[in-house]
Amino acid sequence: MDFNRWWRTIHGTGARWWLWTISATVIVCLALGGYAVLAKVARAPAGTPGRIDPRSVSIPVAAAPARIGDMGVYLTGLGTATALKTVTVRTQVAGQLVTVAFKEGQRVRAAELLAQIDPCRRMARLGSG
Repeated sequence: MDFNRWWRTIHGTGARWWLWTISATVIVCLALGGYAVLAKVARAPAGTPGRIDPRSVSIPVAAAPARIGDMGVYLTGLGTATALKTVTVRTQVAGQLVTVAFKEGQRVRAAELLAQIDPCRRMARLGSG
């Protein structure tokens, strides 16, 4: 297959090809013209009323002695807190929970006492067996 035949197969006849080329050129020219106009409007001269040159404004600075303490800056917002690690606790014995030896969010180590179950039921089962 020669190149011209392949080109016509892909791009169609000359009239359609020129229509698409002219349309794309007009769209690109309009986009560039719009950008140039917006860039010129945004770049108003520094002497324009209502526009202040940030380099000419002085900012007062106060010195204070250094001290240790909280900054007192609080941020509020909506979001989700996700734990890095989670654990599933399954019971191995049945009974009433007597004490909980940790607070929610507290770090615990392996083999550390977490909770104590009422021993009466377990003692009764051992005594009857």
